[in-house]
Amino acid sequence: MTMDTPQPEHGPDPGPARPPVGLQARSAVRLRAEAMRFLRRFGLVSALWSALLVLAAPVIDRPALVWSAVALHVAWALVAMVVRDDRAWWAGWFVVAVTLEVVAPLAGTRGWSITGGAIIVVLVGVALSGRRSWILATVASLSAVALGRSVLATDWPLANGVATCLLFAFGGLGLAWLVERIVAVVTERDRLQAQLLQAETAAARATERAEAGARLHDTVLQHLAAVVHAPDLATARRHAGRASNDLRQFLRRDAEETTSLRTLVQQEVTAAADGVEVSVSVSGDRAPDERDRLLVAATVEAVRNAVRHGSPPVRVLAELGPRDAARVWVADHGAGFDPTTTPADRLGVRDSIRGRMARAGGSATLLDQAGDADRGTEWELVLPATDPGSDGDDGPGARPAGT
Repeated sequence: MTMDTPQPEHGPDPGPARPPVGLQARSAVRLRAEAMRFLRRFGLVSALWSALLVLAAPVIDRPALVWSAVALHVAWALVAMVVRDDRAWWAGWFVVAVTLEVVAPLAGTRGWSITGGAIIVVLVGVALSGRRSWILATVASLSAVALGRSVLATDWPLANGVATCLLFAFGGLGLAWLVERIVAVVTERDRLQAQLLQAETAAARATERAEAGARLHDTVLQHLAAVVHAPDLATARRHAGRASNDLRQFLRRDAEETTSLRTLVQQEVTAAADGVEVSVSVSGDRAPDERDRLLVAATVEAVRNAVRHGSPPVRVLAELGPRDAARVWVADHGAGFDPTTTPADRLGVRDSIRGRMARAGGSATLLDQAGDADRGTEWELVLPATDPGSDGDDGPGARPAGT
């Protein structure tokens, strides 16, 4: 029997590796180590068990022989705690268990067993190997010894030997089945955890790519478009400088995080106004999290669109709930537009506004889609509370009049 993890061999590729056997599966190595640690300590308990059985025995014809076997049991239990080779550890316990089974009839205990927990250590140890052939061989060997006791001493009934064989068979095979089931459950759990981790990693990377693409559209691409249509070199340089500054701020955004969502909204909207008249009103405040930063980025893009395509004044109204809900309105006095007529390659509305809100678990609604000189275009950005208990009076209210 072997319990050691197989080591790779050098040479030609042997082809696909076979699935690991029993608790040799990588996902169950820690489980097997914990079980073996327990068995090493249980060895001392089994030795004490044997000693108590000897003391409680009603009659012993040869006590010296019995106590010698118990001394062997105690000595090996101490040595086995430091033996690291699994095969040597199991072989030693097998010898101790067989010795105690044979010594009892030879010493004249009249059917009184002194084996104690040594048999348990042997059966659990071989079950942990996961090798069915070794499990069957161990059960057969112990059963043969149990039947042989009635041959060594006539006061050991054959019926007791048969009962012991059945106990070994059901105990050994039951332990082996239990170990296999535990391994299967642990392996399946680890497989599902690995799949979940891969899915979370893929989702995080997709979110990062989407946000990076939206940020590049909001800054570099739009400024480059302005550079292309700049009427003079000075204007082109100004737009190029803004693109450089915006990209630099994006790359070091983690080092400049603010602890106030109100301040973040005011700063970002003011920077996006680019000198155009924009009124900002923010009620409530809290420390911003990742969802809030996506909301602010979508608000900034809506403000940029209002500044670029609408007419002043541009108004921004933000209601920040005390927990994690928020609602923002961005309105201008332009002619409005119909998003269904926007070309598919234009990413501002699709990715920078609606895409960001979707990634944050919220929504972006264009309230006025037709040209109206009085109303213009108005965006409503809603970030619902992640905690259902936070809905109600604590959350942002309905759309205010006159926005």
